[in-house]
Amino acid sequence: MVELWLQILIVVAVVIIALLLIANAYTVVPPHQAHVVVSRGKGRKVYCAREGFKSSYWSVPIVQQRAIVPIENIQLAVDNIPLRDKSMAKFEGDVVSWLNIFDPLIAAERFGKMEGGLESIKADVTNVIRAVTRNMSMYWTIIDILTNRKDFSQDVEKAVNEELKEWGMRLIELEVIHFVDIEGYTVIKDLEERQATVINAETRKLVASQVKEATIVESNALKETETVKASNE
Repeated sequence: MVELWLQILIVVAVVIIALLLIANAYTVVPPHQAHVVVSRGKGRKVYCAREGFKSSYWSVPIVQQRAIVPIENIQLAVDNIPLRDKSMAKFEGDVVSWLNIFDPLIAAERFGKMEGGLESIKADVTNVIRAVTRNMSMYWTIIDILTNRKDFSQDVEKAVNEELKEWGMRLIELEVIHFVDIEGYTVIKDLEERQATVINAETRKLVASQVKEATIVESNALKETETVKASNE
């Protein structure tokens, strides 16, 4: 009787272990990830929740290798980028952008070479953004950059995406959000003061014009009153 119960316990234990192994082997990919699976003799395959891909697979570590690639939009803030305009005026700018991996297969190759994983990728992309923004500023004047910030941002985004295309990545959006003076230079300050002077001058001119118009209206009203008074007499 004891031997029978022992056999039953062994069978139950084996079944439980088998079920756990099967459950552990069946992988459902989270929505924010892509799994690049390399199987012996079968090459590479991408599993993710995107349309056109399978979102689950059987994982067999002995005959498979896999890379987990994030596919959600990743925010990158790049501050204090040293810039020069086409006249060599020096200033700094800040950029905010969102990185997206559109080709997990290509991106997985680069991830595989980076010991730091995602953080190393973010550092590389940040360096590209800094270099491209700096180079792009040299084709613009500082006044054009300030007055056409959206167009400047779009030019930078387009140039950065040309660089990132070979990495299987792209920027969903990039915006240059802030410009300040570099220590020892007053380019932005001078432009702001000049603009303030122009605004003040235009304001004074407008006020003077309004005063003049009011004086004319008052004078005409006075003349009409005197005319009416004279005719009544």
